[in-house]
Amino acid sequence: MISEDLENFERPTGVLLKRRHKFRALLTVMALFTASIVSIPNANADIRVTVQAGDSLSLIALKYGVTTQSIMNANGISNPDLLFMGQELIIPGVT
Repeated sequence: MISEDLENFERPTGVLLKRRHKFRALLTVMALFTASIVSIPNANADIRVTVQAGDSLSLIALKYGVTTQSIMNANGISNPDLLFMGQELIIPGVT
């Protein structure tokens, strides 16, 4: 590790000691900055499902924990009873 390498250097004057503290401070700032820009994936991402035989909008909504209306809105569906086998649906905000 870098901090261990720094410990092994001789310190003929106080200059190296000051540099080591500055270097550690720089590493700390870099670590904090990096941690602050790490992206966290959206916990409520949309997913796609394919309608299977026997599926209904209400069963799909129940399975994924969303409302029938939210699936209808996400897919531009006006009649919840009109689904087709093989139809792809967007399921919004699945956790």
